Parts: sequence; structure tokens; C-alpha cells
Amino acid sequence: MPKDFIPFELKRKLFHLLAILILCVGYFFLLEKKIMVLLLLFSTGIIVPLEYFRDNPISQFAVKIFHKIMRPKELNNESKLTGVSYVLGGLLVTSIFFSKEIAIGSWLVLAICDTAASWVGIITKAKQKSFAGSSGFFISALIVYYTYFGILLGLPIHLSHALFICFITAAAEYYSDFLIDDNFLVPVVFASATWLTGL
Repeated sequence: MPKDFIPFELKRKLFHLLAILILCVGYFFLLEKKIMVLLLLFSTGIIVPLEYFRDNPISQFAVKIFHKIMRPKELNNESKLTGVSYVLGGLLVTSIFFSKEIAIGSWLVLAICDTAASWVGIITKAKQKSFAGSSGFFISALIVYYTYFGILLGLPIHLSHALFICFITAAAEYYSDFLIDDNFLVPVVFASATWLTGL
């Protein structure tokens, strides 16, 4: 494991956490659904093409600013899209197809639980996704689910539903390397599972 692995992941996940939490707060307290959809649609429409066709001054300037929280494959252009594009895609899909309450819940899970999984992985010195990291994701997802839907929104919570939703989402995060980036998959799976349970 490289010497700078831990500080790199901490910086990356802290940025990840803060950026999504700011969007959650803004959506919850300030913005209507249609405004958030338009904002995310505009942001995705600008950022995804700039990332995919990276040989332009704007993208090169962004890389200079954010290079310390970009993975080698993102810096070397091995991956055409960075985590930002997948995050925006996940947020956009959930904001369009699900209620404001479910969308925000899925964003909170992405921000908090993905970070928790990474930090558990760092503590246990796992080089890849691990059972320990997925357990951290699952437990933190349950906490987020109960805190947000049960306490903040005051909705009735069923343990079986919570376990199902959080387990399915943790499994999606664990197997995301074989499917699609977890920054897209996690909010979409959590929102879909929550909707299916009728919350």
C-alpha cells in the first residue's frame, strides 16, 4: 500500500462527503424538485462532455485544481469519466424518478456510507472492497435510514424494510466493480429499493 494512500483517500472522501451534503441541505431546505432537476441536468450536461473530451483548457485547469483527490487512472485518462460524472448521473436519475424525500435519502447514503466503507477499509488495510468495508456500509446505512426517514421525516419505519434496503444497497456497492461505478449505482439502488417498499 503506498505511503500516501490513507491521506489521499481521506481527502477524496472528505470532498465527496461535503459536496453531496451541501446538495442535500440545499435541496431539503431551499430548492423545489424541478429546480434541482434542472440544476443537475445543466451540471451533468456541462461536466460529462468536458471530462470525456478532456483535451481542452477547462478540463486541464480543473485537473490542476483537483489532482490531489484524483486517482491515477483518472489523471492518466485511462478512465474517461471521473467519480464526479457518476455522482452527478446518480443524483440526476434519482431526482427525476423519485420523490424529493427518497432522493435526498439516497444521496445521504452515498455520501455517508460510501465514506464509512472506505474508512473501514483503510483501518483494516484492505486494498480492495472487503467484507469489513461492506459491513461498515451496511451499518451506517441503517443509521442513516433510521435517522433521516424515522427521526427527521417522522415516517413509520419497518425493520424488515430497512434491513432489505440497506442489504441490497451494500451488496450493490460491493459488486459495483463488476457493474457500474458505485457513485451512480448506490443512490439508484437505494432509491429504487426504498420506493419498492412503499415508503
